Amino acid sequence: WLNLNIKMELIENTIESYETTANFDGFEVSESPELRVEGFVSVEDVADEIEEMFFYGLEKGASTNWESLDEFYTVARKQWTVITGTPGTGKSLFMDNLQINLATKHGWRFLDFSAETQPVKLHIKSLAEIKLNKRFTKQNVSMQEYAHTLAFIQDHFRFADLEESEWTVVGLLEKADAMREQGFKFDGLVIDPYN
Repeated sequence: WLNLNIKMELIENTIESYETTANFDGFEVSESPELRVEGFVSVEDVADEIEEMFFYGLEKGASTNWESLDEFYTVARKQWTVITGTPGTGKSLFMDNLQINLATKHGWRFLDFSAETQPVKLHIKSLAEIKLNKRFTKQNVSMQEYAHTLAFIQDHFRFADLEESEWTVVGLLEKADAMREQGFKFDGLVIDPYN
């Protein structure tokens, strides 16, 4: 194992040896490791984190509650997860199932925006059916199950019910900040836009 100073010296020497100069339309541009812009980091800035990851691997996130998926993916706070696919392949349904699993097993709480599951009552119905593992109708659900399921959803979810003109990433992030400031501490923000 190299000590950190030796490793940083090796990194700095490598960076210096790869310092480049390029010419774009008559303007000479030199890349320099000394340049600092707020919001950007260099290898040196995160060297300890890189070393920990290199030697010990990434820390596992929360279980999805699906063993076959946990082998390849777990859900970590403060990290992005992007679910992509062609229309109609079950991305939203998968995300709703994942949220119910995380809320049930780990107590996670979510802010949800789903452009395609409007009005909000349809999204709540979908989550209730996943939680109950049956259709959410008076013929299938007892009053006790009804009350318990809605209480669970109330404890773990808040839903964006915005005018379409407010359906922007910036607008949703501002609303998420406002929810946190008002005391709803959430573990995940789900943005499920139109396909």
